[in-house]
Amino acid sequence: MSLQVCILGIDGSGKSTVAAALPSILAAETGFVVGSAGDSFQIVAPDQDHLAARFYPDGLRLSARLAIRLRRLAKKLVDHPKLYAVVKLAHMLTQDSAAKALARRYGTRVFVSDGNAFLSTTGRASNYLRAASSDDSAGVPAPDAEDLKAVFSYILDNKPVPAKNSEKLPSLRKGKLIYKLNNTLGLNGAWLPDVLIFLDVSPELAVSRIRSRGKKIDKHENLADLTQAREMYLKTVQAFESYNAKPCAHVIRIDDLSLGETLNAVIVALKPHLMATDAVD
Repeated sequence: MSLQVCILGIDGSGKSTVAAALPSILAAETGFVVGSAGDSFQIVAPDQDHLAARFYPDGLRLSARLAIRLRRLAKKLVDHPKLYAVVKLAHMLTQDSAAKALARRYGTRVFVSDGNAFLSTTGRASNYLRAASSDDSAGVPAPDAEDLKAVFSYILDNKPVPAKNSEKLPSLRKGKLIYKLNNTLGLNGAWLPDVLIFLDVSPELAVSRIRSRGKKIDKHENLADLTQAREMYLKTVQAFESYNAKPCAHVIRIDDLSLGETLNAVIVALKPHLMATDAVD
């Protein structure tokens, strides 16, 4: 069974870079076959690559090809919040479906994903529904970790949301419908990872990094929305670990870390989980 690892972080945290770099490092250090999903899909063994960007010797699954195209489309629609939210969710669902399928096909021991449909949507929901930079966000209470845990229990376990939690939550009917439809069709695109790594960067530094890219700055890449996203992601991390009732989430503060130091910190965080997986096998 593959250990599914999710890398989360606000824009500018470097999560895409970390997710892409981990397979080669982990494969070399552990001898495992390791995969990743993000800008592209990778399957890396200690002695060879089975899958990489534009390298698909055994072909690339339809779900993976679709995920790559939806990712690009979402990027183009980022300044249109309603359309972006729909396409981004579709992208994450197909990416997660491809991650599961590729993990089975290649027998990976670890699979690292840049985001997760369930967790990413939970963390970014406030940005989608009522962005901090919009005029209608003031005075609206944000859900806390316990509220988000209730969301997990409702969608995944069909447990009713307590009244005290529902007051701060939007309607969950569409989310539940998507989850049921996904399962009915056997798409396997809505699941929680085994381990969550949150790359915690200050919104101020994130904005600085985004500006330094020299590329078009997306509508939500501003201090207010990134601050809102960070706060919700941290609550999502707490809710995820509380729901699982075991140590499975790690918050790594990366403001003062280089990329190499960040990768090392992630690997250190993953080691107990890798050892546990090895012991089971």
